[in-house]
Amino acid sequence: MNKDKRLIIHIGMSRTATTNLQRGLFPLLHNDGVINYLGKADNMYNKINNGEIVRENFEKIINYILYNKGENSCDNNIIKPGILNILSDERICCSTYRLKTWGNNIDDSISIPKKIYNYFNSEASQIIILLTIRNQQTLIPSSFARLYSIFLNNPENESMKNYFAYNINEISLEHYLYFFLENKNLFNWYYDKLISSYIQYFSRENIKVLFFEDYLYNKDFYIEELSNVIKISKDRISSSLEGLHFHRDVHNNEEMIISVNQKKLLQKTMKSVYKNSIIHAVYRPVKKHWPDNFLSRLYKHKTNKSYLIKNLTSKQKKIIFNKFQESNLKLYTEFGICRNKLKKYGYI
Repeated sequence: MNKDKRLIIHIGMSRTATTNLQRGLFPLLHNDGVINYLGKADNMYNKINNGEIVRENFEKIINYILYNKGENSCDNNIIKPGILNILSDERICCSTYRLKTWGNNIDDSISIPKKIYNYFNSEASQIIILLTIRNQQTLIPSSFARLYSIFLNNPENESMKNYFAYNINEISLEHYLYFFLENKNLFNWYYDKLISSYIQYFSRENIKVLFFEDYLYNKDFYIEELSNVIKISKDRISSSLEGLHFHRDVHNNEEMIISVNQKKLLQKTMKSVYKNSIIHAVYRPVKKHWPDNFLSRLYKHKTNKSYLIKNLTSKQKKIIFNKFQESNLKLYTEFGICRNKLKKYGYI
């Protein structure tokens, strides 16, 4: 084991500005040589230094951790010495149900901490687990908004129909809430249990927890806390995050506005064709040397459409609060997370 192979694994949660870090902060730091970014970067690989290598290494890691495929230990050239290595993927702490819905023979998320430990422990000198939490009263509506936009782009998807578990013509945030209440053990929104699953393999001091609400309402403090974790200056982080906000859903007291990028039929056809391995192999070098080619521009062109969804009532929010209050209180009593913050942001 190299004594200077430091690794931070940012596990999510989903809907806590993960995309801002994955597409904004981490790629910029990687390109400047400040970190070695192991992914996730989605469609940013063509903008990342050594993007194909990053993609290949990321797929090796995720294929084992999530899908139990490939090698069960880390290649000695993936984690670089003398520089901070960062892996980021919110699927790592995704709800068990969503993993089973979207995954292909995907492992139960509760088993993932052990697999992370086994995969990286012999190669990394230090492993830090970074988790961002969000009040469940806003997390559940935001999660619904994201899934609803996916559904609108693919309404024939049987997995999506099963996920909502209601008549497809009556999908609503209220239905989603009651689906959760009926299947609460399928979700990793009980943060005390999630953290406990990691403490079995990683010491408490190596599990860092940030508040999404700080990102929204006290960004300077959020940046300071993130700076303390990744050991990069606050000014460098702040400038990289400036103006970023992906997948934003807008709320008011009664309605939630969901903006959906809807692809046209031609784009959907192109996506299906592009999945063909032979066509993909031919097109990849073209895209690499000419990233802004005509086909790429055509594929990226989307039509935005906004949908109004009835928001949760005060009574429904109170139901969520009551369901999670005991779990959230354990964040303070068992893991030492700031009680004042939990109180301020309505967790307890």
